[in-house]
Amino acid sequence: MLNETEGAARFFRFILLESWSFHMSYHWNWGILLSPVSTGEPTTYLGWLLSGFWVTITVSLSAWVIALIVGSFFGVLRTVPNK
Repeated sequence: MLNETEGAARFFRFILLESWSFHMSYHWNWGILLSPVSTGEPTTYLGWLLSGFWVTITVSLSAWVIALIVGSFFGVLRTVPNK
């Protein structure tokens, strides 16, 4: 009969080792990132990923600046006397 600690250790060993290797048997093809894109543009898929990352950063920073300006404007309006 297993005690509580041995049973838990066996359960976590199964979860972490056996079931994980069962689900993660995919072989990643990292070379696709350096191959040219299929649209004929002079770039690679890695270039597309980096371009998308740059657009994401630019849009998020722009939204942050707009929110700061609008929030500051309405914050100042709250302090102005109602006359």
